[in-house]
Amino acid sequence: MFRNPNPRFGFTEKIKDADESSLEYQMEMALLITDEDECYKKVEDLLKKGADPNKKTGQFKWIDTNPLWNCCFDEKLASLFISYGADVKKRPYIAKAIAGKIATTEEQFKEWKSEGYAVITLEDSIVKSVEVLLKNGADPNLKWIGGEKILIPATNWNYLRYFRKHGKLPINNAIKYNAIKLTTLLLNNGAIIDDESLKLAIETTKRTGSSEMEELVKKQWDVQQGLQ
Repeated sequence: MFRNPNPRFGFTEKIKDADESSLEYQMEMALLITDEDECYKKVEDLLKKGADPNKKTGQFKWIDTNPLWNCCFDEKLASLFISYGADVKKRPYIAKAIAGKIATTEEQFKEWKSEGYAVITLEDSIVKSVEVLLKNGADPNLKWIGGEKILIPATNWNYLRYFRKHGKLPINNAIKYNAIKLTTLLLNNGAIIDDESLKLAIETTKRTGSSEMEELVKKQWDVQQGLQ
């Protein structure tokens, strides 16, 4: 029997005519502020006024309406939302926080920036935000995949089902960019690896000339296989 290879989703409607006086709308606007200090102060003020740390307005219900989802890579904002009760367990926050190119040194960061790459984060910065998420119960093994346009208006259930089937383990992005500190942090907090992890680790050795990541990953593999 022929089966359509494309996922079938139930879709949410676009959110229209948001109440601009609501705290949810003001939270959306606050998170768009580019000045980090000003953004933090505005968000903190809204939370003190009673804003729900798990809600904001946005174009689509799932992808746009969760504040922590939009700033989980920011240590200060993530800590702030969590201190006011943001739920860190229902979404793949770890995977979202470490997505994109990971620079392990300042020099590498500057080089990639000069080459025009948009999404680059220093490993030390990611480690700090991931530590906050892990400390508060975020799952290091929830899979995620970005850039899937078909998912944009999907419902919560559709997202999680799709991620489980097609998503990637968070740790694999750390392995890909030879982020030793981040990989070690994830492993020490229960992260698992898969076949893709081994492949990426071997490629990292070939690319960098250092086998440190490969040795770390293979050790974890032996642990998962019961060989250690």
